[in-house]
Amino acid sequence: MAPPYPARLYAASERGSTLTGRLGEIKVERQIIEDIEFPSGQVVACDPLTLSGARAFEQTIAPGAYPVELYTATIADHSDPRVAIAILRVAPTPPVEWKMATLPGQRLTDLRPGHYFGYGVDSGTGSIMDLAAASRLEHNLHTYDSYMDRLIEAMQANTVTTGDWAMVTLDVHSGLNCAIFSSGIGDGVYASYWGYDDAGQVACLMTDFGLLIEDDQDSI
Repeated sequence: MAPPYPARLYAASERGSTLTGRLGEIKVERQIIEDIEFPSGQVVACDPLTLSGARAFEQTIAPGAYPVELYTATIADHSDPRVAIAILRVAPTPPVEWKMATLPGQRLTDLRPGHYFGYGVDSGTGSIMDLAAASRLEHNLHTYDSYMDRLIEAMQANTVTTGDWAMVTLDVHSGLNCAIFSSGIGDGVYASYWGYDDAGQVACLMTDFGLLIEDDQDSI
């Protein structure tokens, strides 16, 4: 997507007011949830319930713990909150420049006009985590028969209709954890963008679930 799109999206989310999106009038509200541990600084955004061989974005961040912010869009006349945007807040500085998040081997110059890179969702669920956490999550899903049910129950404990989310501890010894949340109106392919501050440092990672403002481009 063209650079103005993520900047417009971020600005729309920050206003926290009633906007007009593709589902009609929506009210945007922000919720800050717990920090995610990033021991490697390699960031994964994916469908956590269909996880298989997850790969991290090319852009890395400094190892540490960073909060996740969920921006919920409540559709007018439906009282139907949905997670519209997920932001990993890496620094307190505001983003002034944006770049689409890519995996190794993906080149923005290879994109056809009107297309974007994104991660596929088949379970109506998205997530953000460290690459080490993704490996642990995949291990847990394959090792424990009821692990997926436990993840869903954890999300439902924080549910507001379709606005489910959870912070999940994957390993109590290392503290590896992840943020999982419902993805907009469900399945699809969703783009993420790195926001950089005026010093050129990573300020945030933003995943767009396509609810707040419209763009006529397609995934690849």
